[in-house]
Amino acid sequence: MATKQMEKHTEQKLDDDTKKESKVTNLQFNLSPEERFETEKKESTLTNIYHIIYNFLRVVGLSTIKTGKEISYRYSAIYVRFLKRHVERLEDGFIRITKILLKVIRFIGFKINLFLHFFIDANNVVKAGFNQNKDKGFLVRLKDANKAFLKGVRNNTRVFITLLNYAIPVAATVGFVFLVNYVSGMHFAVSVEYNGNHIGYIENENVFEKAEAKLQERMIYKKEEKKIDKLPKFSVAVVPKQEIKDDSQLTDAIIQSSDKDIIQATGISIDGQFYGAVKNATDIANKLEEKKEKFKTGKPDEEIQFTKDVKLETGLFLADNMTKEEDIIKLIDSEEEKDAYYQVEEGDTPIIIAAKNDISVDELVQMNPQIMSKLLIGQSVLVNKSQPFLPVSVISTETYSAEVGFERKVTESTKIYKGQSSVTRKGVKGEETITAKVQRVNGMEIGREIIDRVRVKDPVDELVTKGTGTFYQDNTPYRGSVSGSGFIWPVSGGYISSPFGGGRRHTGIDIAFRGNGYGSPIRAAAAGRVVFAGWGGSYGRMVKIDNGGGVQTWYAHASSLLVKPGDVVSQGETIARVGSTGNSTGNHLHFEVQTSGNRQNPLRWLP
Repeated sequence: MATKQMEKHTEQKLDDDTKKESKVTNLQFNLSPEERFETEKKESTLTNIYHIIYNFLRVVGLSTIKTGKEISYRYSAIYVRFLKRHVERLEDGFIRITKILLKVIRFIGFKINLFLHFFIDANNVVKAGFNQNKDKGFLVRLKDANKAFLKGVRNNTRVFITLLNYAIPVAATVGFVFLVNYVSGMHFAVSVEYNGNHIGYIENENVFEKAEAKLQERMIYKKEEKKIDKLPKFSVAVVPKQEIKDDSQLTDAIIQSSDKDIIQATGISIDGQFYGAVKNATDIANKLEEKKEKFKTGKPDEEIQFTKDVKLETGLFLADNMTKEEDIIKLIDSEEEKDAYYQVEEGDTPIIIAAKNDISVDELVQMNPQIMSKLLIGQSVLVNKSQPFLPVSVISTETYSAEVGFERKVTESTKIYKGQSSVTRKGVKGEETITAKVQRVNGMEIGREIIDRVRVKDPVDELVTKGTGTFYQDNTPYRGSVSGSGFIWPVSGGYISSPFGGGRRHTGIDIAFRGNGYGSPIRAAAAGRVVFAGWGGSYGRMVKIDNGGGVQTWYAHASSLLVKPGDVVSQGETIARVGSTGNSTGNHLHFEVQTSGNRQNPLRWLP
């Protein structure tokens, strides 16, 4: 019964598995052919990618193993051929040195151990002898200790001899070191005797020369006072280093050797000139710092100092050379020179004025900023500015912006007449950041050193087209009509752009052109003699012709003139070319007719 149930259960399970498989199969069969193809294609692609990655890693691994073996083999060969014997020698040498060091350490340790034991035993022997008779006096006990020590020495003679063999060389070495140290502390020096007194030792004779110079800097002699100037006596000596004096100490010693009254004070020297000594220089030092503070800008790297060398030196000074502190402060605040002026004469220029007063043009302009644009006869020009006795120099680093000029590039074109040009692109200035070291004395700049330039904006070049075209040479005689007055039109192909008279009281007529008109020939309206050919102010370039009988014709705003005063021209002869010079807008001819100086309407004279 159980067996049947098991068989039935097994058949049912198999049946269920079959159903599942058939279900999956049915799902696959339910796919369309295109979907089934895409599924198989994806599976195939993944399989190919897997194989590619596997093969790549396999090749990389095999190559790495092979390369590692080759490198290992090559380095092994190099080591065996070139390095092995040297390494072995080094190892042998190291082993030998180690053995020697161990022997030395062992020997030294053994000897130290022996000596320590010896001293311990000796101490015990002496102590035992001293404590042998405790009830007796100190001297008796000391005698017993001495006997015990001597007995120990007799019993250990060999040990004491060995100890002396080591102790004597060590003591000699220590003594030699102390001797060398003492000798090294000694120096060869020059002993100085001055005015019959020994004043000390110095390194060499140059120190005395410096001391003597300092001595004279500390002196203010009266007219009849004798100068302190004795000849010294020098000799060589060996002395400890601390006894050798420098120039300042020697100066004090020389002054001290004199028979005059001396005082410990502070001397003031400016640019090598001694101005006296004061007992307390605190106020002077404060005044000097205050003078510098006035010009301090607070920049981190600025250097502030006096243009003159100021020295405050403390030492011995003659009582006669003492001065008041207030007088030195007044000197510091005083001025060396006053303002000086020059009166401009006829023919003077800034260069001539600078040369006459022995200054540069830059200095002259700095003192008189308007001199290059305004210079009149009788004008007072500042040529020497008052200078303080003690100027202050300030050097600082400044960063500022500056313009960068643009270049003007010119190209030529035959499409524009010669003498004309046009700007096809305007130039634009660039900008750069400049870092400079600037030096100012009493606030006035005297020098500037550029350290760095950084371009912030590049300039744009200006493009200019310059004309090279030639004018059309129209030399054919005039064949047009002639008016009853005997005049012809001065230009061909134009029109009247501005008539005579009117609200603007035009003194002639303007003849313009439909095209450019520049360079068109201007002909003489009537024969005559040229009385003017040149620049006529607002008329620009112009020609005036005297046509006789009190009649004159004027031709203005020309671009170029082809005649000169005195020339006799015939009717229709080209005398100039059309332009736009003077007070003009656009190329045209301004034509006037005058009779006895009175302006006439030109149209009454033209055909």
